[in-house]
Amino acid sequence: LFAPVVGHDNLRPIMGGVHFEKEESYASDGHILVIYNKGSEELAGKTVDQFGNKLDGRYPNVHSVIPKDIKQHRGRLDFTQLLKACEWHLRQEENNSEDVVVIDNNGIKVKLLSRLLSVFGAAGELKCCNLFETATGSARVLKSDSLTSVIMPCMFEAEKVDAEREDEGCAKIFSFENFINNFVFESWKPKPAKVVVTVGTLNARDSSGVYPHGS
Repeated sequence: LFAPVVGHDNLRPIMGGVHFEKEESYASDGHILVIYNKGSEELAGKTVDQFGNKLDGRYPNVHSVIPKDIKQHRGRLDFTQLLKACEWHLRQEENNSEDVVVIDNNGIKVKLLSRLLSVFGAAGELKCCNLFETATGSARVLKSDSLTSVIMPCMFEAEKVDAEREDEGCAKIFSFENFINNFVFESWKPKPAKVVVTVGTLNARDSSGVYPHGS
């Protein structure tokens, strides 16, 4: 469940595990935080890695980063479709790891959003996931029946939303509408077949020393 959001920073090894309390468990990589409303009495107070090894150190107070003044988003987003759109986008050759989609005037990196939504998908709770409004620039909050999560937004220039990608090394900023439309209208199209050209060898000769036809 937590695999997509566990940290991999060697300077903060404690973030490479899942922390447990009696009634909840959570993990974060510093950009995404997911809290699961089920814990473990046996592991309460411990942080363990994927192999069950206890990690030394004090896990940060995750509840302090969750915005308190939130209200449910006015509209209903299709998070199942949004996850599929993120996964499709990340498979495209022209995608950039810094590409951003704008949701409620907040820029969110597509790669981070994909990882976060995959947790809700693993829990089977994409359909009951809700986005909550927070102050502009604050962490965005998503909740479902058993999960509470936050994802950090990023700054973006409004005039660059839906502009053409400047070059292969530059990130692109998508409006939410165009991001979904690209997936809906482009994802069904088959990829063009790659043409493989076979070049004959000039060293192929028959027993008479003559190059055979086509070599």
